[in-house]
Amino acid sequence: MVFNAFAAAHRRDAALFACLSDVLRGMRGGVRRPDNIGLILNALAAAEIRDPPLIALLSASARALRPRAFSARAAAGALNALARLRTADAPLVAHMAAALAVQAPGAHSPRTVATAANALARLGWRRRRAFDVLSRAARALPPAALESRTISGLANAFVKARAPPARAR
Repeated sequence: MVFNAFAAAHRRDAALFACLSDVLRGMRGGVRRPDNIGLILNALAAAEIRDPPLIALLSASARALRPRAFSARAAAGALNALARLRTADAPLVAHMAAALAVQAPGAHSPRTVATAANALARLGWRRRRAFDVLSRAARALPPAALESRTISGLANAFVKARAPPARAR
């Protein structure tokens, strides 16, 4: 919460972030709650703080949890934070892509789909399965839920990734 409070207030207190990073890295078992992993990554991104040891800890913590432990929103948020940090931690990206893939039909919101697709594209992720999952999720959304911004975001993500959407079935 402290990370996010300072990030939300646009306070880049490097000394505080370093102290909190040390505390987190000293925690036995790492960060255990999926939402907290994404929140910490997002706070680092908002504060524009690249902390490779902390990102490695968060990656290991996330990968210690089953993909199903992450909500679609948490997975998309973690991917977006990694993209904003310009940190393509391949094992963590793969784990978050797997988390998106195991979601129940209807678990994806328009924003989640667009955020995840754009983050994967910005991270240079080219594995077709992730984009197939997001394509199916987007096509399952009610048309009324799709705004022009979401549609343009999805189109741009698929073009950037050069991953054509799966064919309609």
